[in-house]
Amino acid sequence: MATVDPERAARILLAATDALQLQWLLEPDIDMAADLTALYGVLMAALRDHT
Repeated sequence: MATVDPERAARILLAATDALQLQWLLEPDIDMAADLTALYGVLMAALRDHT
């Protein structure tokens, strides 16, 4: 079973949230909260699959 490096996971999460913020600045109509909720769901499912 692969372990999750918390520092790497944090970098990936920050990169994704930064990218969503930039997209929102360019296109304010996107639902950033919904996208972050979807990202959270994907990450939590991935973590559950590895425990």
